Amino acid sequence: MGRKSMADIIIERIQDVSDAGSYLVVYDFDLPDSKARIPTRFFTNLNRIMRKLDDGNRVQYSVVECALRKTAEAIKLLATHYNATAKIYEVKHDDE
Repeated sequence: MGRKSMADIIIERIQDVSDAGSYLVVYDFDLPDSKARIPTRFFTNLNRIMRKLDDGNRVQYSVVECALRKTAEAIKLLATHYNATAKIYEVKHDDE
């Protein structure tokens, strides 16, 4: 068997998180200069996480909406692994 992807390693690490709701994950890469790029493996693993957990919708370039806390935590861990800053926001819907 081949090596595990970073997405698989992260998903295994956070198996106990199960809260359903609505979450936004916002991440930002502080690139040192205009020639620096976000690693392509970040996006490959981001897509793997969303596919494997069947959750996540890219709202903007650096914002992902999730219905599961587990997905939000996985994306945050992935972003920080690639040296980005990341935050999770829980969304409360106003039903008035």
